[in-house]
Amino acid sequence: MVTYLDGAYSIYRVSAIEKAGGLFMPYFFMWGDDYELGIRLWRTGFILLAVPIVAGRHYAGATTQLNKSGSIYELSRTSYIYEYWSWVSNVAVTTVLYGYPYMLQLLRRLPITLALAMLRNSKAIIRGFFDGIKLGIILRARVLKEKPWLKVPKEPKFKTHVFFELIFLAYLFLKYKTKASRIYYILIARALLKHLIKMHVS
Repeated sequence: MVTYLDGAYSIYRVSAIEKAGGLFMPYFFMWGDDYELGIRLWRTGFILLAVPIVAGRHYAGATTQLNKSGSIYELSRTSYIYEYWSWVSNVAVTTVLYGYPYMLQLLRRLPITLALAMLRNSKAIIRGFFDGIKLGIILRARVLKEKPWLKVPKEPKFKTHVFFELIFLAYLFLKYKTKASRIYYILIARALLKHLIKMHVS
């Protein structure tokens, strides 16, 4: 079971999508749509399963990582847009729209955001964070008003400690410089995968 399906060949029951209020919301330029749908399906009463079968190839980031020759997997020439929208969508969905209580979640996330922005010297992170708050508030007013049952958390979540995250992140930046954030997310993904495997085995 997974919280949402990201970059996967997804198959949904039509009845589940209809009951949850439709497929993707029209508020996201990029990112956000898949994990918003995942959380919405969980809170409507359904579960999501990841089946480890290769059925196709997903060119991750191809939208923002095309070079002049049209080939992919090159260094992004639009890294600002990529970073900005990843923060806007993530903050809007996971922190404001579905975070509980969302003000506390924002305060919890603020120090990590500021630390990342300073260490990476990124204006995109700061702007994305605050624009994500604005979008999240708009979504709360529209989505939760129409579907009040979506206020009740049902999706799987993992608890983390902000202080330890900041120390770990600072260590990675001191050691790996600009590659630190990518390593950070890879390590977190692996840790979550190990945790899920352990849960299902036991």
